[in-house]
Amino acid sequence: RLLASALELFAKKGFSETSVREVCEHARANIAAVSYHFGSKDGLFEAVLENQFSMPRKELELVLQLPTGVTDFRVRLEVACNIIGHFNSENYLLLGLLESESIRSSIAEAKLESAQAETIKMFTKFFSQAKRSGFMRSCLNPHNCAETILKLLAVTRNGKLPKIKGQELMELLMNGLAGLPEPDNVKSLKGK
Repeated sequence: RLLASALELFAKKGFSETSVREVCEHARANIAAVSYHFGSKDGLFEAVLENQFSMPRKELELVLQLPTGVTDFRVRLEVACNIIGHFNSENYLLLGLLESESIRSSIAEAKLESAQAETIKMFTKFFSQAKRSGFMRSCLNPHNCAETILKLLAVTRNGKLPKIKGQELMELLMNGLAGLPEPDNVKSLKGK
């Protein structure tokens, strides 16, 4: 309850404008609970970030497994993009707070960098497996592909581009940029 309340209040009011007392009242918890469980308001903030960033990481670990074919590759990539997009849209207030809170920049930067590095690593491994299996063009760099996808998804969160849905991003990536082989059912339709 404390983490959920802290997330909501930090995102709405900002870290510096939210007191431990407010968080505890909102969570209907004893004020000593923050010191006991987290050590301080900074510790609570760090726990909120860790909790938020661990959720999509766990989902991505399940989705970004070795694909069994081109269609499976496309589906897994689309689901992974939707997980990131959903996380960004659900946490836009928190992510905006992290980008603007200079007082907490060292904690926020470390958590953001760690989460981004782990996500890039997962996508890179997935693309490397797909490339070895022939589901991606051999000239594509898996790490660059991972960074590009995450940058596209981050840009859509920042409002610089309209939100891109997973299917639209997939079409752009798979057919426009990646030039991957089409699924067998599409090839057979074109051959007729």
